[in-house]
Amino acid sequence: SITLVMGAVFIPVTFITGPTGVFYEQFGVTLMVAIAISAVNALTLSPALCALFLKPHHEKEGKRKGFLKRFFSTFNIAFEATTARYIRSVSFLYRHKWITGAIIVAAIASIFWASSTTPTGFVPDEDRGMIFA
Repeated sequence: SITLVMGAVFIPVTFITGPTGVFYEQFGVTLMVAIAISAVNALTLSPALCALFLKPHHEKEGKRKGFLKRFFSTFNIAFEATTARYIRSVSFLYRHKWITGAIIVAAIASIFWASSTTPTGFVPDEDRGMIFA
């Protein structure tokens, strides 16, 4: 679905006329090709690799672990610790919602401050300085 949405956005971009269209034509074609390659990867290669990598395996007791086994065991321990820390931080922010609101307000204020103090010498003439939502 994301491939279709991105295509719906960037295919019309390639047909913009005028000086802006010349700039966006190459951008649109490049992104369409990258999105197509990503879609082929997501629909064919990724499921095949998952089937290969995610096979269940059983470790034998008393057998010395090789370098890769030790690496993956250490990685899994570190990943589980990082996941637990992330869950704790998200639950903290969920309990203290005002902190998230303050971060968002500070981000919006810094964006407005940066846009008013940043020099606009390299902004093209087509830019009217408006934000559309």
